[in-house]
Amino acid sequence: MTKLEILFAIINIVAIVIIGIFQIKINHKLTKLEGVVAINAEPNGNKITIRNVGKVNLYLHKFETLGNNHSFKKPRLIALNSWYWIPFPNLSAFTSNESEFKLYLTDEFNKKYIFTGGIQKQDEETATIWSHKLEPIKWKI
Repeated sequence: MTKLEILFAIINIVAIVIIGIFQIKINHKLTKLEGVVAINAEPNGNKITIRNVGKVNLYLHKFETLGNNHSFKKPRLIALNSWYWIPFPNLSAFTSNESEFKLYLTDEFNKKYIFTGGIQKQDEETATIWSHKLEPIKWKI
């Protein structure tokens, strides 16, 4: 081997290592982006529409609203860019103007989350919904 061939071999090895390091960093960032979990809850007549606006499939295991708590035997899939609904609580049962609701969720990687929000009664027929952040919390049904 000549000195020139040895020099090109060293340059190739260094280039391969540098490209490998950048590829690992890119893959790590993409993995973080794929794991984004986010939902949107909004009133829709006599139901609450839950939309999956994140980047992973979600499974609804249980919901709790005023006077209506329900655990599913098999969790309900809320696929990417799709929705599921839960019944709206009876507004006449409100003892104050606000009531809390919770959703117990898992993602496709089996991480557990609790979505907490509130329902604020406007009058006997209308209400608004607000939410806190979706928190990764271990829970038991």
